[in-house]
Amino acid sequence: MKQSPSRPWFAAVAALALVAATALTAPSAQADEDFLPPQQAYAYRVEADAHALVVHYDIHAGYYLYRQRLGFATDSAGVTLGAPEYPKGLPHTDDYFGTQEIYRGPVAIRVPYSIAGAAPAALSLTLKLQGCADAGLCYPPQTWTTKVALPATGAPAGGPRAPLLGTLLGDKAPAKQDDFLPVDEAYRATLEADGPDRLRLRLVIADGYYLYRDKISVKTDDTRLTLGALALPQGLDHEDAYFGRQQIYRQQVDGTVPLTRGAAAAGPFQVSVSYQGCADAGLCYPPQTRVLAIALPAADGASAGGAPTLGVAILLAILGGLVLNLMPCVLPVLSIKAVSLAAAADGDAAGTRLKGFAYTAGVIASMLVLAGALLALRAAGEQIGWGFQLQSPRFVLALCYLLMLVGLNLSGVFEVGGSLAGAGDRLTQGDGARASFFTGVLTTLVATPCTAPFMATAVGVALTQSAAAALAVFAALGLGLAIPYLLLALVPAARHLLPKPGAWMNHFKQALAFPMYASAGWLLWVLAQQSSAQLLAVAIFGLILVALAAWCYELRKSVHGGWRHVNAVVALAALIAACALPAGIKGAAATPAHAPGSAAAAPAYSPERVDALVAAGRPVFVIFTADWCVTCKVNEHVAIENDEVQALFRAKGVETVTADWTNQDATISRELARHGRAGVPLYLFYKPRAAAPEVLPQILTPGALRELANALPDAAAGTG
Repeated sequence: MKQSPSRPWFAAVAALALVAATALTAPSAQADEDFLPPQQAYAYRVEADAHALVVHYDIHAGYYLYRQRLGFATDSAGVTLGAPEYPKGLPHTDDYFGTQEIYRGPVAIRVPYSIAGAAPAALSLTLKLQGCADAGLCYPPQTWTTKVALPATGAPAGGPRAPLLGTLLGDKAPAKQDDFLPVDEAYRATLEADGPDRLRLRLVIADGYYLYRDKISVKTDDTRLTLGALALPQGLDHEDAYFGRQQIYRQQVDGTVPLTRGAAAAGPFQVSVSYQGCADAGLCYPPQTRVLAIALPAADGASAGGAPTLGVAILLAILGGLVLNLMPCVLPVLSIKAVSLAAAADGDAAGTRLKGFAYTAGVIASMLVLAGALLALRAAGEQIGWGFQLQSPRFVLALCYLLMLVGLNLSGVFEVGGSLAGAGDRLTQGDGARASFFTGVLTTLVATPCTAPFMATAVGVALTQSAAAALAVFAALGLGLAIPYLLLALVPAARHLLPKPGAWMNHFKQALAFPMYASAGWLLWVLAQQSSAQLLAVAIFGLILVALAAWCYELRKSVHGGWRHVNAVVALAALIAACALPAGIKGAAATPAHAPGSAAAAPAYSPERVDALVAAGRPVFVIFTADWCVTCKVNEHVAIENDEVQALFRAKGVETVTADWTNQDATISRELARHGRAGVPLYLFYKPRAAAPEVLPQILTPGALRELANALPDAAAGTG
């Protein structure tokens, strides 16, 4: 046997333990007879050319394979397998295997081979694999053997000739020159605008050819245009005889290039795209450069497709911010503000106005900080949008800690100041204006999981503008969010509508702690969906430490002497420990099980899957969602998972596909941007064989979905 991927003996033990644990701890899982045999769950076929085998796995929906548990070997005389070229997998965390990469759906793995001596008619290939079902079963390691027919003409003795050397020295190529595609058919480059400040590069690669990652570049000599760094995805590992270890691309690769241009620069612009690649059969092309002309959309936001102008986007942002005050994610902080205003109703008008301005400044300033981070990351090539910080489990955990502290403060466990004007009053020493500022910051933080009507269009337009214009839209969004509190602070007649201060306020203050606790509990649930079980356990223990810190902080006020210092040290140590605990835990994405019939349980999203379903004549409902998106979860519970809606969808043959943006996903980000959105939710409804989808409102009702489905023919009549 020429090659066999070795694994430590304890990995096999862990695999068996995982199977046993699955059987013992999943009483609600399906019966064994409901699961497919592994040969059906992981159907495969093998193709061979003169230099490589290509193993195609067609992984059944609801199942997956571990990349690290795959291997290939042969015992055929004279045949040696090279290093497999594994495509990038999906992140996954196991309690036994730890952080892993997995494959779902179709996956192709190229395995180079060489032959010493006469080529056999076929070789014996051993495939090693292990995978699981989402519903709760993990198969033991599998070892399968198959015969693979080889091409009639094998590689020459001593292995295949390095194609680059043969080309450069003029050696006879292993195939006729006429057998190779012209370079412009082997590699097709396109460049288009992705908004006014970014370009999107696409290179389409013919079968049997590849491109070197580090040979791809984008440049311009146009002084009106400045290009940033080209952002490309991870490639396939490839061992090259002369370039050494390389990353290569097959089939297709997409990249993005940030740009800046002069204010009067209208285009078109000339941009050069350079690349170099080879054919598997033995030819390497010289470096290629193509000059492409591109047109950019107008910088003021007007577009040929009728997108809103910058002025309209600012107005929509203000309206969206106003509506955002009614969203459940903002409600707990609204309650805090209501109590603080009631307490200040009989105070001096100047102080109340100052608090209103300070609160507004806190909201807008924190909104601009978030927007600046978002724009900077997008300029660096990241595919992110509104709510991007909630795709970080550690940010979610930090927000969970903060809400827990606010709840404990409202419950009276500890006091940080004499007024309720903000959870961060002792961030300062003194007036309520600073506390109001930090309450505004808190409002922005807890508002990010929500998307209100009008807001999605405004943010989508903002991310196609220059940085200054985008920041103006986000500032308008912050202003809209702050307007209700600001009006109450500025208009005495509005404050008189609030209840008079009294003893009731203390009880109401304590009652407001429970929405905060509920919000912290909801964030724990979000953490469980997007991260590992280890990080969830750390979060629970961290919350206990946060509570201990708050209790010791307050206790030091009632003790004397050295005990005051002891309590202060314990409080500080508990907070530091709570923050340090997650540092050693890998927060890789989990693959949670979802209830049958739920939106999250629908098949995973890919543009190719949607295109195939539409081409087959199926109506398709695409749900762009995230577990941290409150608006998404409300829509799913109230409208999408409604029993009547689901029954009608089944009767009409509507295929539901979920694009889960809980963790960062560049493909989903690109699709959101393609439809003019910077975040979730987004709902698309494709009628059978429709050229374009209908974009549904962000707030769904069962009636609206029933109306869509009733307009379709029955499944039996509408397919075929």
